[in-house]
Amino acid sequence: MARKVKYKISFSINETERTVLRCLRDCTSARGERVVITAEALSRRVKKSTVTVRRSCASLARTGLISAYETARDDGGRSANAYVITDIGWMVLDGEGSMRPLAPSEARGSSTSPSR
Repeated sequence: MARKVKYKISFSINETERTVLRCLRDCTSARGERVVITAEALSRRVKKSTVTVRRSCASLARTGLISAYETARDDGGRSANAYVITDIGWMVLDGEGSMRPLAPSEARGSSTSPSR
């Protein structure tokens, strides 16, 4: 019989990354669907600069919350990226009601909990 192994995944995302993830969710009608959107259009929707949105998308992709795909026009030029929210990304979105910011001691990695 195979032994079961538990895994714990830990990561953090900032407010902008969370907003971008929500925006991608709002642009899709079903899980697993590709969202093709330009960085400029995404930046207008989340009210952040294009550079910030590109940086956030790259971070979300590194974290594994989204997958990003380059797309090409018929003439061979680059077009808007396509994004897919991964299963982990959907779990983050589904669990938002239980998410809470880290306390300063947790953010530093301290084992002591703040007194209340």
